[in-house]
Amino acid sequence: MAAGASDKLNLRVDRRVLIPRPETEQVVEAALGAVARLQRPVVADLGTGTGAIAFSVALEIEGALVYATDKSDDALDVARQNLDDLAETVQQRVRIIKGSWFEALPREAEEDST
Repeated sequence: MAAGASDKLNLRVDRRVLIPRPETEQVVEAALGAVARLQRPVVADLGTGTGAIAFSVALEIEGALVYATDKSDDALDVARQNLDDLAETVQQRVRIIKGSWFEALPREAEEDST
C-alpha cells in the first residue's frame, strides 16, 4: 500500500475476497494526496473487500474517519478480521458497513465530506 502502510498491514485473503493488486498502492497514494491537507478527512472505501485501502488510509492519516463498505457479508467478515489485527486507535476510526457503494454510507458521512 502507501509507503509505510504496506509494512504495517498483514491482510488475510481467502476465496471470499480479491487479492489486493499492486495498483491498489497507487489508489492509496492518490487518496492520501487528496486528503493530506484536510484536518479531519472523511474517506469512503466502496467495495472494501480485504479493507486494504481503508486501513492504509486510516494508518497513514491520523485524523481520518474511514468508511469501508461492501455488500458481501463474506468480504465484510474478512475485512473485520483484518481490522481486528490493527491498533485500537485505527479500529476506532474505521466504520465497516454492509451495503452497496454510496447507498451504504450514513448521512453524517455525506455531511462531513468535502
